[in-house]
Amino acid sequence: MTRLLDINNQRGFPACQGSLDCMHWEWKNFPSAMAGQYKGKEKKPTVVLEAAANQRLWIWHSFFGSAGTLNEINILEQSSVFVIEERLAGTSWDVEFEVCGRKYHHGYYLVDGIYPPWLTFIKAKVVSQDETLKNFQTLQEAFRKDIERALAAAVGRYATLRYMGKIA
Repeated sequence: MTRLLDINNQRGFPACQGSLDCMHWEWKNFPSAMAGQYKGKEKKPTVVLEAAANQRLWIWHSFFGSAGTLNEINILEQSSVFVIEERLAGTSWDVEFEVCGRKYHHGYYLVDGIYPPWLTFIKAKVVSQDETLKNFQTLQEAFRKDIERALAAAVGRYATLRYMGKIA
């Protein structure tokens, strides 16, 4: 984690622990007896993978959703990346950084708009006329592509994922 924090700091995102996202894919030959537990808005059985990755496509956190975890929020509630006991015990990766004169004491993840408004999540900002904010948004969107590229590379690399069905 120290190495990831250093790399992300060099990229202009101090204390960023990475990009976090979920991938849904249809499981074509799913056992019909369990199919109902894995059906969501797609109307077909899907399996959900939550992952965090860096720009070298290194997936350093992954969590496969269990039965009934049909969206990012359900996955997030079960994920080991946000273990509350670690935070309470003080053993999680606390970092300190400063932005615009304000000090922050915890790391964060870059996420898309579906994630809840937690302090540990930084979502893409709305389009602004301010040139500084436009540059930041461009950098943030490029940084967020890390996880999307990593998940696409995983599907392309591993036949188990590639032949389970199409990515939703």
